[in-house]
Amino acid sequence: MQVNQVSHLLGLGMNIVFGVAIAVSMIALIMSGIKFVTAKGDPKAKAAAQQALTYSIVGFVLAIAAFTIKTIIFNVIGGDYGDLTNATPNF
Repeated sequence: MQVNQVSHLLGLGMNIVFGVAIAVSMIALIMSGIKFVTAKGDPKAKAAAQQALTYSIVGFVLAIAAFTIKTIIFNVIGGDYGDLTNATPNF
């Protein structure tokens, strides 16, 4: 995809941000799951791991919701927005 319009650059930037947000939330989800498993009955460590797990799940849901809202808005607007829905960088 060539970036020859501002809308293409915006779509590319949004897809990169959404992808990074989803990746970071998945990594946080895995790390908090590991913390929860390795708490070994310590109530403080278990509570901290549960809180981290909750936050990582909320982050993942928010990232997916943002991507879904972007897709819904593009579908409602209609129009010609090029390849914004699947814009990825070419290096």
